[in-house]
Amino acid sequence: GQANSARNFYVDFFSGSQVADGSMECPFKSLDDLKSIEFLPGDCIHLAGNQILTGTIRLKGIKATSGNPLTITSYGAGVSHIYSADSSAVVIDSCENVHVKNVVVKGSGRKKGNKGTGIEVVNSRFIEIDRVESSGYQMNGIGITGGGNVRVTHSYVHDNGYNGIEVTGKWGTK
Repeated sequence: GQANSARNFYVDFFSGSQVADGSMECPFKSLDDLKSIEFLPGDCIHLAGNQILTGTIRLKGIKATSGNPLTITSYGAGVSHIYSADSSAVVIDSCENVHVKNVVVKGSGRKKGNKGTGIEVVNSRFIEIDRVESSGYQMNGIGITGGGNVRVTHSYVHDNGYNGIEVTGKWGTK
């Protein structure tokens, strides 16, 4: 059989570590540090609980499997908060088998400059969004465009501009 190549990446703004390599002992300090990572099936992004991390997590073209999904989740005590200001918090574009769970995403406010969607799923399949709270977005708390087999469970989506949860077909088709 093939060895599990799953890797774990940790983000903890308040880590006292001088080195930031994404390990549990030396976590990244910001979501921006994730931009240079080429994620693989089975990888897990762990966000420190009871913290507000600023920015956006963008995943594009990741083809994970049901047995080895790519996961974004909180770790430690409490739930992690992603504050994405005027843009989207998590963008999943042309991916398969991505799980987002146990996080809060918050924009600057639907009338205060935000132009995004909390969790934006575009042309992706086999996506699971569980135990997520999403608010403060001009567009949608959770937006799903194209793709298929997307599950949203146990989530609280409120105080967004257009929709709490919007599901649409592929752009340009009827």
